[in-house]
Amino acid sequence: PNDKLAIGVIYRAVNRLLQNPANDQNLSDITIINHSLCDTNSPFVRRPSPWAALLDHYSHHHRLLFIVSAGNITSSFPVETYTDLAAFKAAPAAQREAAIILAIERSKGTRGILSPAESVNNLTVGAIHAESIANPPQYVTDPYPVLGMTNLASATGFGVNRSIKPDLVEQGGRFGAQAINHPDGHVEVYPAAAPDLGHGVAAPSATGALNNVIRTAGTSNAAALVTRTCNQIADAVEDTFKVEGINWLTLRTRVPILKALISHGCSWGDIGTFLEENYPPSDSKQWSKRRDTITKFLGYGRPQFDRVVNGAENRVTLLAEDQISHEEMHPYQIPLPKALFNTNDLRSITITLAWTTPIVTTTADYRGVLLQITKGKGTKEFWDGTARSGVFQPNGRTSERGTLIHLRLEGRKVIAEALRDGMFIGVQARSTHPSQEKAPAPYALAITLEMAQSQKTNLYVDVATEIQNRANVRSTVRTPTRVKG
Repeated sequence: PNDKLAIGVIYRAVNRLLQNPANDQNLSDITIINHSLCDTNSPFVRRPSPWAALLDHYSHHHRLLFIVSAGNITSSFPVETYTDLAAFKAAPAAQREAAIILAIERSKGTRGILSPAESVNNLTVGAIHAESIANPPQYVTDPYPVLGMTNLASATGFGVNRSIKPDLVEQGGRFGAQAINHPDGHVEVYPAAAPDLGHGVAAPSATGALNNVIRTAGTSNAAALVTRTCNQIADAVEDTFKVEGINWLTLRTRVPILKALISHGCSWGDIGTFLEENYPPSDSKQWSKRRDTITKFLGYGRPQFDRVVNGAENRVTLLAEDQISHEEMHPYQIPLPKALFNTNDLRSITITLAWTTPIVTTTADYRGVLLQITKGKGTKEFWDGTARSGVFQPNGRTSERGTLIHLRLEGRKVIAEALRDGMFIGVQARSTHPSQEKAPAPYALAITLEMAQSQKTNLYVDVATEIQNRANVRSTVRTPTRVKG
């Protein structure tokens, strides 16, 4: 409504949702809220907006996960490779694609995320230039005919305290590249919607038809698809916990569980490899700046639902959940099955840590509680012979600036004898303000062990057997680590 603030509408709507569960059990089970809405007049700049703070409050104190669209930037950007519109249209598609990718990178400073996408406790989603339509119509100039880059309208990061935003990306439909001549002797390009491009979505009908569909593109589409994937993961989590007689929806950690699992299968894929080889700065010694530039577009990458919920003989995922407070450290000893020893075949470990934090709006960091993944005492790597260097992914220091840490390590070196007792991973907490020293932060830790497909073993069975026979991952009143196949 024109006479109401958007933040007020959201506030009243969510409050009504929270006040009704006593009379409606279905409402009390709601965990995921699709928030495909941004303020086009309020791009994020340094400090979190009241709207983002509202979502962060609901997420931590009321166990709600908001899937927030990063926002659509429809303004034009210069492509100085071409002197005029005719040259732009006549260029080979692959050359034009490379020119647009480099041009939009140079313009990233004016294409930041829109509030409340800077929310730290929730997931922000960018849009990939992809959809189900195989080929765009002839009258549309496809900016990315080969590469799965973020679409021309998808807003870029970073977020609060230079944290990773968007957190991940998903199909957002395609925009055409519309170009116009600029007086300075180059072309300006902007995203152009077309009736034959984008996702098919339900829309109001002038005649009252109930099956009317139009095509749209943007980060709202991507957020909707991530919300759907989150629902599917929630179903799998419910089945897993039900085996142990636990209703996971009653857990204080239900939001971090979903955050960790939907992010656990993320990767940059082929586009990450291309950008690593072509994005500036080209100097190999400045790889850190280049990774940060790529992260502003892709976050942690695109979720891979099957890798999280479906098992494989060469892959097993472990899940832990708990609460932690200031200056506490929770140690986890991850059992390594015998199949991983005495071989130099490729193996990998993926670690994802997610949490929610109370917010402190008077501090620069804004997060009340920070969590870190720690290695064993005196060790340089989590797992001898594996390292981050072989995988294109966000910088470790950049990853630690939010409430989601996701890293993947690979290697072929024969595992040292010292690891036969298991691999140590610690979760450590620190408060940023005296008022938060006693504030517990709920978290979830997901760990996937994976071997090369050539290995003739059932890793899931091997790990489960190791856990049952000789390891309690946490020696507490309850064991929070659960094995998923």
